[in-house]
This record gives sequence, structure tokens and C-alpha cells, in this order.
Amino acid sequence: ADPDRIFMAVDPAWGGGDYVAAPVCIQYGNDIYVADVVYSDEDKKITQPLVVNAVKKYNVAAIKVEGTKMTASYGEDIDKALKADGIKVNMKINTSHFTGTGKRTRIFDKAPDIRERMIFLAEGHRTKEYSQFMQSLFSFTVTGKQAKHDDAADSLAMAIEFANFEIKNRVELRKRFF
Repeated sequence: ADPDRIFMAVDPAWGGGDYVAAPVCIQYGNDIYVADVVYSDEDKKITQPLVVNAVKKYNVAAIKVEGTKMTASYGEDIDKALKADGIKVNMKINTSHFTGTGKRTRIFDKAPDIRERMIFLAEGHRTKEYSQFMQSLFSFTVTGKQAKHDDAADSLAMAIEFANFEIKNRVELRKRFF
């Protein structure tokens, strides 16, 4: 069966211990299969091409990149690289970035959906990056002042939000009244 949607949710980072976390999500109905991930603490000059390559490999149709007004360039640069290769993607750069307790609250709120709707690769079928992503996910905790290892969990919470988004507009054909 053909998937309903193939999309990515990108939690960008600039390196230095913070990770870019970008799951490649393939949605079938209510289920979301996490086919691959970009997960790296390298500089953006390395991670942005990784995201671009994942888009090409999986034929991703939509990407949501989270950031601030200052970090929106991360997604803009990915969009430019894709366009330079002739690839058109529905790109959403969200500049209302969640931080601190807002991010933890979002992750906590989306945790049941992550557990119930998301399907992950089995051990033995994961790349090194996918395994690190899962290890980060399993070690995440919402307790304490500063959440550690939140990049993987945050990207999955973003993916759930993105999967739940439905276009509310509808087109109807009607007979002219004049």
C-alpha cells in the first residue's frame, strides 16, 4: 500500500553537544513508521546535507523545521539546497520555538501518541545514528530543571504534531448564480 504521507520533523542544532534530530516518518493511516533518522552533533555544514540526502532517499514531501527567528536559516538553507537540485518540498519553518518547560510539556503531552502510533526499526536493523537516537529517546526524562537528551524526543513530538495537522480548507464546485 502507498503511504499517506512521507515527512520529516527537524529539530536543528549548531553542533557543540546539541544534536540535530530529524526522523523520516512514513504515515499509513494512524501509524507512523520511523524509517530512518538524521541524528548528529556535527556542524550544520555536515548535518544540513544529511537532511537533504534523507529527503532525496525517501522522497520526502513535507518538512517542518523548528527554530527561532535567528536560527530559521537552518531550514532556509536546506530549502535552497533542495531547490538547487530541482526538488520541491512543502517546507514549514516554525519560528515559535519551544524551549525549557514548554518543550518538556509538549514532549510529555505527545508521549502517549509516540508510544502508540510510532513504529521503530528493530535492533539489528538500525544504523549507528538510529541506535544513538533511540538511546537518547530512552534516556530522556522530564524531571529536573534541565531536560537532558531531549533532541530525539522533541523531534518525535514535533512529528506527531505535524502528522496531526490536517488542511481544513475544502473546495466545492457549485453552479454559478449569475
